[in-house]
Amino acid sequence: MSSQIPPIIPPRLSLLLPQQKVLQATSTLNKRKASAQSFILQLVAEEGVSVTQFVGAKIEETAAVVEYADELRLMSAQQYDEKRISKNQHEEIIAEIEKSSIPKEQELRILKRQKKTLQDEITEETGNPSLERLENAYASVLLRRVSASAAVQKKENFNSQKFRNSLLTYYDANEPADGGRVWCVVMGWENPKHVKAAHIVPKVMEGDEVANMFGDKGNAGLRYDPKNGKFLENILLKENLADA
Repeated sequence: MSSQIPPIIPPRLSLLLPQQKVLQATSTLNKRKASAQSFILQLVAEEGVSVTQFVGAKIEETAAVVEYADELRLMSAQQYDEKRISKNQHEEIIAEIEKSSIPKEQELRILKRQKKTLQDEITEETGNPSLERLENAYASVLLRRVSASAAVQKKENFNSQKFRNSLLTYYDANEPADGGRVWCVVMGWENPKHVKAAHIVPKVMEGDEVANMFGDKGNAGLRYDPKNGKFLENILLKENLADA
């Protein structure tokens, strides 16, 4: 397990951020990654490492990088708000951060949402695992999962109007005689422009995850199933996402 940390942003841009905060964030990142790597190496030396422990360490390492990138984004936004850097400099910093952070964010989502499936596939590929075999199997399985996720997102365009119409019919949630108001389960009758059809089980969840929870119905069925939706006022959805 490599302890080398690829640079998130080049030095010329990093110097535009508050150096003390950058050093503190980098130190925290280094410690978290080193701790996860030391844990695995210690297990290997003492009794061997399980697939569950290995994946757990990968989650911690990846989460550390994602949170580090978030801190850098926040620093850049604060510098821009305080007019210490220009809009172009802020946008360039964010673009550089996202080059390395977006793949890690995708990796972390897959690790968390498909943890059990990943562990099963890695176990199938490694048998009695050594650390090298675990690393190789992890890279192979993750690549398949990332590719599958990208293919699904590219191929399946969700029809939001179809889902909205199914909710309107199922819940009898609008009043055509009163301006077409729609019933929000929290706020009551609202202007239809201010209400969105929201999923209970997020439509971004993968088929394996959905199958584990709901059996053979699968992701495609749940995406349009009105029982998997409620109408919510837009501001409630924004607040919920901000708190997530």
